[in-house]
Amino acid sequence: MDKVEILKRVGDISQICNALQRRAISGKDDGNIYIDVFTGSGLVFSVVQNRALDISSASYKGKAISFISKNTVVSPYLFEEKNERFYRNFFGGLLTTCGMTYHGSSSYDDFHYYGTHGRYSNTPAEEVTINKEWINDEYVISIKGNIRDTKLFCENLLLKRTITTKLYSSSIEINDEAINMGFTPCQLIMLYHINVGYPLLDKAAIFNKSLSDVIPRDEEAKKGINDYFRFSDPITGYKEQVFYHENFMEDLIFGEVYNPLINTGLRIEFSRVQLPKLIQWKMLASGDYALGIEPSTNYPEGYISEKKCKQNHIS
Repeated sequence: MDKVEILKRVGDISQICNALQRRAISGKDDGNIYIDVFTGSGLVFSVVQNRALDISSASYKGKAISFISKNTVVSPYLFEEKNERFYRNFFGGLLTTCGMTYHGSSSYDDFHYYGTHGRYSNTPAEEVTINKEWINDEYVISIKGNIRDTKLFCENLLLKRTITTKLYSSSIEINDEAINMGFTPCQLIMLYHINVGYPLLDKAAIFNKSLSDVIPRDEEAKKGINDYFRFSDPITGYKEQVFYHENFMEDLIFGEVYNPLINTGLRIEFSRVQLPKLIQWKMLASGDYALGIEPSTNYPEGYISEKKCKQNHIS
């Protein structure tokens, strides 16, 4: 139906499609500001304003899509970077963004500590706006905000994020523009930690992606290389397996998971030029049952191994 026919049937468009702000008021979640979006197609998701406009919960037609860790969504003001405290406030969600000057494993360099997956996701967004408008016959919701990664005498990076969806849409578009606001080149390293959970992730689910090489990260991953695309019931004591997918041929890369038992899937599409790697995090442990589909600029091996990657510098 076009705009006129839709508006004939509702008092206000918020009846079927909307974006609403709310604030959490208890526990470790206290103070977090959410933007809850529903499109009318069955897609519902929550953007966390003071966790860098990352996305926590997401569902489609009543079925959960994203993995939420046992931490749930923790306020960024409780974040402690050292000594692997990252694992105490990683919520997973549909999206945890990692970067901007490093991500991956923690490391030390010249007495400086670089924590797991960087600081980005624990940085509150600034100048956040929610725009809801008709553009011809399409009702469009866009959420915009700025995230700054700065350090005295060091980096001065600005990331401008726009999240867009539409009435009756079952997709989310994320557009990030990274700008070096300083006066010297600065390393830019990004990983989009997209996390799938139950019931989309289950033993019937299958992972698929664009044609590429598949490289196991370590000896543990080598054990599962022949079944990297298959899953099982949760296994107590399971150790994570990580696979690197690279050397893609197409310019538009996809990674997806589909569960035929619930006839539901999630497909992620991204540019090979901007994000040439696809990291797969397979974690089937009881209580930590998750699949990470993670477009990335590089391997998630930490600051030390990536600091000489000149192709990741922006002027």
